[in-house]
Amino acid sequence: MLELFKFRPANNLRTHTVCSSVLSHPLAKNQMLSQKDKEQILHLKSQEWTWKSISEAVKATPAACRKFFQRHQATADLPPKLRLPKTMIQGSLDLKIKRMVNEKPSIFYRDIEHELKKHARGDEHVPRWSTIRTFLLSSGYKMVKLIKKPLLSDINRQKRIIFAEKMLKNPAEFWERVIWSDETTVRSNPNSKEVFFKVHNSVKRENLPFNTKSQSQGISVMFWGCFSKQGLGPLVVIDGTLNAENYKNLLEEYLLPEIRSCNVPMTFMQDNAPCHKAKPVLEFFKSNGITTLDWPPQSPDLNPIENLWSIIKRKRAKKFGIPTSKKELIEQIFEIWDNIDIELQNNLANSVSNRLNEVLKKNGRQINY
Repeated sequence: MLELFKFRPANNLRTHTVCSSVLSHPLAKNQMLSQKDKEQILHLKSQEWTWKSISEAVKATPAACRKFFQRHQATADLPPKLRLPKTMIQGSLDLKIKRMVNEKPSIFYRDIEHELKKHARGDEHVPRWSTIRTFLLSSGYKMVKLIKKPLLSDINRQKRIIFAEKMLKNPAEFWERVIWSDETTVRSNPNSKEVFFKVHNSVKRENLPFNTKSQSQGISVMFWGCFSKQGLGPLVVIDGTLNAENYKNLLEEYLLPEIRSCNVPMTFMQDNAPCHKAKPVLEFFKSNGITTLDWPPQSPDLNPIENLWSIIKRKRAKKFGIPTSKKELIEQIFEIWDNIDIELQNNLANSVSNRLNEVLKKNGRQINY
């Protein structure tokens, strides 16, 4: 066996010789650059050395030096990569935690730790809540802020279904002749404003700015407005309380001329606010031949002007900031209203059919509008 081992085939000897000659080349050493080599490359490049000179100094190929430098330039501004130990949470513990989150998405990280400790056997290790949070984040789970929607009773859900089924029978031209209306209150410094920051986990919470809010929420003004596919209607500042008599006067002064200017039969949409359903208002509609939609209760998600108000408020806050007076706030809203894009109006008006179909799909529940 020893004699056979001494005599290797000639082609293996030639291969060995070739490999030795390649490794002996001054620029063909292992291309895994050390930390010292990397620092030297960055320093020499800052001195405007050529890649050939740098490669000779660190004894690596020019391609390897250039590749490291390009990668460093692309990632220089990024936070350090979070390296998680592979054995942090695995096996049955992995499945147990994910099952708890899937069954109860609102569960807190500390409650997960508490539940694991409660059912742990003997000296079984239970990870801390911070480790569980890191594990879930690395597994694709994230915290999502839920959108606030009104609580719907079974009766109102059924009314929404009946309304959707009835309205979907109308031709597409019907929605081109609907005037959407609603009131809204605009505040100069609303407390409901949410601010989200994307920061690395190395940034301490005390170093983040605050989402400031005032006790009174600043200046507030109520507006009434309407729009349709025919165009943008009037915007009205409501001074004081909007009761039945004030609302009837508003409709007589602003809505009636708007309907007559359309030159086609129009249908008026309003929600179920008490002043909207008062006897003087209903008599006004009847005496002037104004057709109204039989609007289902608790359905702001079906009214496209609600989305228009939200867009206007966001634009005002972004463009103007906090106003110093009520007059300034009113002027800001009027400026944005006068510059509403016609395409935005059409898109909102055209979304009604989709909203009604969504109501049927969700069996009368709230929709994502």
